Amino acid sequence: TQMANSNYSDNLNGWLKANEDFQKEFASKDMGSMPGVPQRLALILTCIDCRLNPYDAMGLKTGEYHIFRNAGGRVTPDAIRSFSMTQKLMGTKEIYVMHHTKCGVEGRTDAEVAALYEGDAAAEAKEMVWHTCDSAIGSVKDDVELLMKTKLIAPGTIVGGLVYHVETGAVTTVVEPQVHA
Repeated sequence: TQMANSNYSDNLNGWLKANEDFQKEFASKDMGSMPGVPQRLALILTCIDCRLNPYDAMGLKTGEYHIFRNAGGRVTPDAIRSFSMTQKLMGTKEIYVMHHTKCGVEGRTDAEVAALYEGDAAAEAKEMVWHTCDSAIGSVKDDVELLMKTKLIAPGTIVGGLVYHVETGAVTTVVEPQVHA
C-alpha cells in the first residue's frame, strides 16, 4: 500500500489509491499471466480525446486488442513503426483507424498550431508536422490510404476506417475493410 504523497498531484495520488483496488482484481483474474499478444490479433488507432473510450464504445476487453492513441488518432511515422512491430512480433492481422467528431485537431492547420508556441519552442513547433485535419471522415480516408500504401504493413492485413460520434456514442464505418496488397 502506497501512502498519499504531498509532493504528488491529486491526480497521481488518486490513481495510486485506485490502483490498490485494481491490484486485487488483477490477482483474482490472474491477469499477470495474460500474454502480450492481442487475442483477436487486431489493433485500433484512435485519438487521445478523453470523451472517447474504445473499450466502452465497442465492447472491448483487456487483452483482446492493441489500442494505439495519439492526438487526432493519426497515422504518423511512429504509428506505422508500432503497427509494423506488432505485426512482426505478435502477428497482428487487422488495423482499424478510428477518428471522432469534434476533435481538437479538426478545422485547424499545422501553422495555426505552431503559432501557439513562443520563445525557444516556436522554431521547433514550426518544423513539426502536427497532423491537423479538416474533418474526421476525410482524415480517416487519408490515413487508411497511407496504411494501404506503406510497405511496412504486411500483405494480407485487413485495414478499415471508423468514426466515433461524440454526440451520440455511435461508431460508423467510413472506409470498408480492405486487404493490404
